[in-house]
Amino acid sequence: MIVSLVACRSSLSVQRTETGVLISEKGKRVMGYQAAPLRIGGAFERAGYVHPLYSLDGAVLTEDGPADHPYHRGIYWAWHQVMQGGKSVADGWMSEGISFKPVKVNSGKRHGYAYIDAELRWLLTGATHQPEIIREHTSIIVHPASAHYRAIDFTIRLIPKMDSVALGGANDEKGYGGFCLRLALPPDIAFLSGSRLIAAREKTVEAAAWMDFSGSFETGRKSGVTLLVHPQSTAASTSWILREKKSMQNSVFPGRIPRLLPPDGWTLKYRLVVHDGSLSGPQLEALFQTYITFPNH
Repeated sequence: MIVSLVACRSSLSVQRTETGVLISEKGKRVMGYQAAPLRIGGAFERAGYVHPLYSLDGAVLTEDGPADHPYHRGIYWAWHQVMQGGKSVADGWMSEGISFKPVKVNSGKRHGYAYIDAELRWLLTGATHQPEIIREHTSIIVHPASAHYRAIDFTIRLIPKMDSVALGGANDEKGYGGFCLRLALPPDIAFLSGSRLIAAREKTVEAAAWMDFSGSFETGRKSGVTLLVHPQSTAASTSWILREKKSMQNSVFPGRIPRLLPPDGWTLKYRLVVHDGSLSGPQLEALFQTYITFPNH
């Protein structure tokens, strides 16, 4: 079980940078948060995502703007179909017709953990006055590492600022969109969910509400990242897009058919477990049960 945040003595540190926030622990980098808008090759604007994400031994686990898919960016959440009034008005995945402008980014330490609280405006750039279509409020909590793993929690609120706003994944049979991980995939990447290894395929696969991605990352040592999807999240899903080479991993929500955001918006809840590759399926399942039963532990 993850230790109580209130009881632990944390050695996490939080540093503001020119572009966002850097979190470290005991001199080792943990993760960076990109708050400022960034373009790749003059296009594909993105902001409000995690990169780099580091393993427990300091390997960089994520990629930002890779040559094969320059619109991919670390740990991020995005949708191809941004709809208003039943019409497509932007593509948030490709950053076409939309920009992401930070309103405020607060960070620091509280009760032994590090936190980032960010607010972003999603603006439609196809219109002259660039109206706001969605307001994003994201909270990231970084827990101190234990001997074998670290937990990082995400709570993402998306509030519509226009009438009849909807988000949807790719308009094809894959329907990918939602919370994504662009990992620097090693040749021996393996996918584990529940009690079984999962084979990647072109279309979505059904599995448990968590998925582990383990392999020999940058340092050659085994590391892993597990994505836990909270069942009380608006985006509760057991559908996954899995890729073995040069692509992202995705907890699919809502799929191909866009879903309207209610006036009070969506609340998406996830936990990443960054581990040293030693955790078994039953141990990961126990961490998932801890997360959904005791979210602050």
